[in-house]
Amino acid sequence: MFTTDLEMEMMGIERRIVEEMDHPDLREWAFSVWNRSLLWLTWSMTASAGLSQTMRDDVVTAVYLVHRGLEVHEIGEVRSSGQPPQPAAVLAGDFFSSKYYLMLAKRGLIPLIGSLARAVREISEYKVRRARWPWDRDAEGYRSVCVSIETALFHALRRWLSLSDPWPRLIERAGEGFAVARGGAWGNGAVTPSLVDVYLWHAATPEERRAIREEDPPPAARIRALYAKYNTAGWMGGQLAEVCRELREWAAGMPAAASQGIERVCAHWESCWAGGVPVAKER
Repeated sequence: MFTTDLEMEMMGIERRIVEEMDHPDLREWAFSVWNRSLLWLTWSMTASAGLSQTMRDDVVTAVYLVHRGLEVHEIGEVRSSGQPPQPAAVLAGDFFSSKYYLMLAKRGLIPLIGSLARAVREISEYKVRRARWPWDRDAEGYRSVCVSIETALFHALRRWLSLSDPWPRLIERAGEGFAVARGGAWGNGAVTPSLVDVYLWHAATPEERRAIREEDPPPAARIRALYAKYNTAGWMGGQLAEVCRELREWAAGMPAAASQGIERVCAHWESCWAGGVPVAKER
């Protein structure tokens, strides 16, 4: 019964997100692949803090709208292939983000609006840092910046919810999972490498690295052949399996609802890597 109620609540949240994002001129950007691992982690945090269902629904929806706004901006930049970002993507991202202001303001959750706004600023700063990072010489530092991008919204929410240990550690580890689960960015036309691409770079031969460097971004067909050669899907699965092992250990000591949410984070990743499908495959 608990599981049925839980799934029904999440279905209601997803319907509400779709409604909030619905705009006749922006539907290209609104209806995307669901990042359900992000939804479930946010839900688990609100459940752990003891928020009511109505409040949980509002907060989870708001955080996802912020996430989607940031994501659309980035997708628009990638699709532009070095040109100025697509105006529709910028407008769509701003539209989705603006919805969270209105939703939380109606609830009187002004401090949370401020926390999320600061997180958006931090994410933008981290993305600038990522674009300039010497990832080919400092893979660990680059990984840390990527994780910071993935965790900023969660840490903002954690502070607002006053969640204590193990949440800070859990969020950091989950951030590694989100960064890995994005899959190969080069193979989808991105200029900035993902963690999968950094793994590929260090696995490749000097000749293959030279070929990758010839074009920016590297040709998708060439990169995808290298993904297969170096079994990047297997590497991704191994990384996510280790993340999920630790998340489940921490979740075992949590209230039942929060633990169920963490389990669904891991289950979503597992279903994606079982089929070799990156979570953020929209690019």
